[in-house]
Amino acid sequence: MCQAGITTSCPLSSPGSFAVAGVNNEIYLFSFYTGTTIKSFYAHDDMITQVIFKPVQYVEGSAPQELLITTSADQTIKIWNLTSNNFKAPTKTLFDHEEEIVSATVAKEAALSLFGSVDREGCVIIRDLKQPDYPIAQFKPEIEEPVDTACVAFNNHDILQSGLRNKEDLFVALNNQLFVYCLKD
Repeated sequence: MCQAGITTSCPLSSPGSFAVAGVNNEIYLFSFYTGTTIKSFYAHDDMITQVIFKPVQYVEGSAPQELLITTSADQTIKIWNLTSNNFKAPTKTLFDHEEEIVSATVAKEAALSLFGSVDREGCVIIRDLKQPDYPIAQFKPEIEEPVDTACVAFNNHDILQSGLRNKEDLFVALNNQLFVYCLKD
């Protein structure tokens, strides 16, 4: 039985499962078809703020690995490999944020393994999930209030329907302000 309490995230996975995470710091994986619990495990030391599924192909021609990415008020990002037999421990824990992480996203294109996160102070960190130890970009826009709403999008199709921007643009919306950054020089 799921004891997640207040749910903060509930994404669907491509292989027919979904995750429920919440204020009790645990993740529950369920079968979409049967509704039964597949696994549950302790994930963070504070409230989980986001859960994202992302298949990543590490080697050309190999089967993609199903990753579960979690963010938390404990200021950490954890990457879990759901393809492995034992995923009760994350394959990677990242400590770059200095404040509660309020939002995260992955590039929607299957070939891209980009991941972005935003914390309460507006610090945006972009990574490649194939090499998560080394951020691709990190910046902090000048904002007056702590961030309570955020959206990160990796191209114009994710956030704006406009043909004016190229695929290297990063759109970040913080507290109803839009910032556009170019990831490539």
